Amino acid sequence: MHYLHNAFVLRDPGDVDHLPSFSTMDGVQDLFSLFVITIFLNVLDDRTYQFPPGMLEENPQYLQRCHIIFDLNAIPLIERHHLCYTRGLAFSLIRWFFDNYKISRIDSDLECETNPYLAILVPYTAHIGRQLVRYKRISVECGYTDTPTLERVDLQVRYALFGFDSMKDAYLDEKAKEEEMGYFSDDMDPITNPDELYDFNFDITHYRVDAREADEENVVQSSNYLDAGKTLTDRLFFHGLSCQFNLDKDGMFLFQYISVSLKLLVTKFVLYN
Repeated sequence: MHYLHNAFVLRDPGDVDHLPSFSTMDGVQDLFSLFVITIFLNVLDDRTYQFPPGMLEENPQYLQRCHIIFDLNAIPLIERHHLCYTRGLAFSLIRWFFDNYKISRIDSDLECETNPYLAILVPYTAHIGRQLVRYKRISVECGYTDTPTLERVDLQVRYALFGFDSMKDAYLDEKAKEEEMGYFSDDMDPITNPDELYDFNFDITHYRVDAREADEENVVQSSNYLDAGKTLTDRLFFHGLSCQFNLDKDGMFLFQYISVSLKLLVTKFVLYN
């Protein structure tokens, strides 16, 4: 992500031979796929589901509460900053792409430019989030019960998405479609036919991409990449860091933040399906 951002957004005149081409939708899908991976960096990191090393013996109950409420985990602070910063770069790169390229449907009588963020990127990201949860569900139902649990993965996926524009609605729409198709019914046997229950592919073949006219006046705007890339769990973590993870001091903030902004934490702090 750093490499692409330097090359495209910051116009670094380095080696361009390894850069993707956006002359076809294949290159666009590569870019969007990298964006999706960046969104789920925390979800895909095993340390997200672990306690900070060497701290469990001191006060295990307090540490567990901090782990649940503040997302205090085994990812070092400097890496946590870098994960947020990388997501901020991803959004900046996507904005650059939308400024320089337009996407239109090819199955329409009118070659009308579409909103690629809402039409493709958001549903694509939500789709992959649902596939991660469904993949974990199948692994559990097939007998793989190693940590993290399905509930914790599900919650981390929601946290990764719900803080960004339009992602929550897309995720819930994707989940509703799965329920309509009967993916959670007793008739589905994941052990005998697991491949029908998850698919990481996302079809964008009915779109085309075209370069916009170059705008030499276009100046790169500075951005706070760190804040732009914070997920909901990151915001909880950095707020906990600011109060030194003092649960007694910050109880009212957490109640308001969780109740109004997240509405995810219920019994055992998990809303599952």
